[in-house]
Amino acid sequence: MWRPALLAAWVAALVCVAPAVDAWAQDRFEVQQLRPNPRQRGQAMASPGGRVARHGEWEFGALLNFADKPLTLESRRDAVLLGRVVGQQVAMHLLGSVGIIDHFELAFDWTLYLGQSGDALVGFGNAGAPDAGAGVGDLRIYPIVRVFERLRPAGQWSHELAFIGEIVAPIGREQDFQGERVRGGGHLAYTLTLPGEQRLHAAFGYLARPYARLFNLELDDTLRWSLALTIPAQQDFDVNIEVFGSASVRASDVGREELPTEVLLSGRYLADERFYITAGAGIGLVQGFGTPDFRGLIGLGYGARPSARTAAERRERAAARDVDVDVDMDMDMDVDPDDVPPADVPPADADDAGPDDAGATTGRSASQGGSAQPAPLSPDEIDSDGDGIPDYLDLCPFVPEDFDGIQDDDGCPELDADFDGILDEDDLCPLEPEDYDGIDDHDGCPE
Repeated sequence: MWRPALLAAWVAALVCVAPAVDAWAQDRFEVQQLRPNPRQRGQAMASPGGRVARHGEWEFGALLNFADKPLTLESRRDAVLLGRVVGQQVAMHLLGSVGIIDHFELAFDWTLYLGQSGDALVGFGNAGAPDAGAGVGDLRIYPIVRVFERLRPAGQWSHELAFIGEIVAPIGREQDFQGERVRGGGHLAYTLTLPGEQRLHAAFGYLARPYARLFNLELDDTLRWSLALTIPAQQDFDVNIEVFGSASVRASDVGREELPTEVLLSGRYLADERFYITAGAGIGLVQGFGTPDFRGLIGLGYGARPSARTAAERRERAAARDVDVDVDMDMDMDVDPDDVPPADVPPADADDAGPDDAGATTGRSASQGGSAQPAPLSPDEIDSDGDGIPDYLDLCPFVPEDFDGIQDDDGCPELDADFDGILDEDDLCPLEPEDYDGIDDHDGCPE
């Protein structure tokens, strides 16, 4: 109940902010439009997804971003280039995220500008920023809340939906197109994992921002959207294809300059369970504000996943994630949770009696010409499956315990010891549950 209320409160806050930003009219704004995901593993490079980090999961990274001609001045009649407001821009995105109690994630993206060039545009009111150079950009804080999650073992469909809030702290220099006033907004982000482990990401959001006008460009509150496809090309390499853009919905005359749209192709190499390297390139599809003719990216990151938990915690986690673990304990091909052992399973064969049982007989003895008969066993001696646990203490009296160090006193074999839906015989990490993040989800090991 509290999650819908939280989303409603966030939306109400944006409605209150939106009318107020009109008073912040300006002729300069932040040009940088790329918003890389603070947590890159399992997601596209710049298109948000619905996955929320697990408790204790963290990741930090850096992404170098080069943009060529992200903001230019052209003649309206024949689109002739009159000057480069921002000609080239090199930025470094410092990224980080941490998961909190499996339902929340706190992430950030802090942009540092390593270099920027442009024309003075003296004849156009000195609209350019020729001497911007290096500088510190704005800081973005992303509080992320899981809305819905239905994760399934590899080979089945999985769904994840999250709300991603955004708060922008105005640290960058506004006069150099490296920063802007206070902004706030949010996204709904969805991820669909296909049976082949491909992942589709879609996001739609709103950003309340100050009004600005630069020549015929009107910049105001924007609707933002993104679509992406992540393809696992190899065991340790992903390919991402994504398209993203925005629209200044409150502009009086919406043209292509208010509708920036980019397409981006990237790859990510997972060097090991903690370290990754990523690179990508993109072009502008609709040459709106902040859309470069060409964009190049390269980055790296390092992170950690939580270690395996206690059996009780793993069981609760599997139940919360709705992972089905169907086990046929009595091998009768019935995996119904209410299944009970068949009543006609015979007790242990009397021929199994050892030398110590030879003297305990009833009826005629061997010397009297009859075969020896074993004496009836007391209840604490009956062990139908021969696992050393008497039937009256054995929860699975007809299936032997496997003595794998997990609940070895209950008499039942743990066919899926970590409750991740992958049987131990196929599980490379039988004591650590798979995290189903779209990366090697079939091996049973958390990546």
